[in-house]
Amino acid sequence: MASPAHIMIGNDSPEYGLTYRFFLLEQGFRVTLTPRNGDLILEEIRRLQPDIVIMDAHMKPRGALSIINSIALDPDTRQPGYIITSNVFEQEMAEELLNAGANYFLKRPFETKELIKLVNELCGIRYQGSAGAEKRETEKLPSSTLSLIDYLIIQVFTHIRVPMLMGYDALKDAVKMQLVYGKQPMTKIVYPQLAAKYNTTWKLIERRFRHIIHRLWGIGDIAVLNQFFGKPDALFLCDPPSNSQFISALAEHVKLLLLRQGIQL
Repeated sequence: MASPAHIMIGNDSPEYGLTYRFFLLEQGFRVTLTPRNGDLILEEIRRLQPDIVIMDAHMKPRGALSIINSIALDPDTRQPGYIITSNVFEQEMAEELLNAGANYFLKRPFETKELIKLVNELCGIRYQGSAGAEKRETEKLPSSTLSLIDYLIIQVFTHIRVPMLMGYDALKDAVKMQLVYGKQPMTKIVYPQLAAKYNTTWKLIERRFRHIIHRLWGIGDIAVLNQFFGKPDALFLCDPPSNSQFISALAEHVKLLLLRQGIQL
């Protein structure tokens, strides 16, 4: 079986790089993050030989066009597919990049599912197997581990009787994000990422989580909820936690279940 395509992202910011990486890992790809620096990106393309490169059009000290042209003249580097992003759209610039060898040009902001669609299309057109980068050089979660995480999250949700209301799937994603990347700022990172995936606003994501939690406190079992979120021996129901506290507690519980199976994230 061919190994999953290796995607290199030339941006390690929480707003972009971490967002792209999370959802691409979720799709089973191997993903490497590189700082938003044209020289470093060029060096890493030559070193890692990725299948697809996602990078900004304008960077310092060199931009995407210079990188594409340099790789095209390098006989020792396999030519990757390119997805170029920018917060502005300039027709002349986009045409120049596409003529030089870029496959797609995306104007930010865009939905994560649009990026995933283009990555999948590029894999179908260009991907011919891994270039042999060592495992330690990329950040990777096997698809089997991701499937197990999904399974365990659903098991925990079922155990504490999380109601299947609007926001249920996004809540599962929030727990998974915390497992994979550790605790992230909810307002600045988690809500915006989920809002992009589910094509809604971050405020609506926040409200949906609050509604699920408060509904759970109305129907849940006192002993079970206290075990997860309060004092196990208390006879009264603990107060509802904040969204962040709720997600953190569930993520820690799933992490313990993974450790029992010998998997450490």
